[in-house]
Amino acid sequence: MIREFMPIGSYDQTKIQTIVDCLGDYHQHYGHVPDPTVAQLLEADRPFQTAWADTSDTLRKADADLRRMQRVRDSTSKLLKVLDTLISTIEDPFIM
Repeated sequence: MIREFMPIGSYDQTKIQTIVDCLGDYHQHYGHVPDPTVAQLLEADRPFQTAWADTSDTLRKADADLRRMQRVRDSTSKLLKVLDTLISTIEDPFIM
């Protein structure tokens, strides 16, 4: 599924401020923010990898459809040229 993304400058500043406030509260209660483990980093990266795979599959299918439509258009164009040549060949003897 394709979603629209807002440009970088258009994010709601209140949401960013809320994140900053929450981080400040965490620092006051617990001290520093712990370094993430490899497992946590991989878990956090999983939705992005899934989204990338879904997007790649969608783009691959769209590309295949586009190529198929281009082949159909090219073959239709060739067929129309042959048909036009055939009609011209048949009409010429009758015109003279």
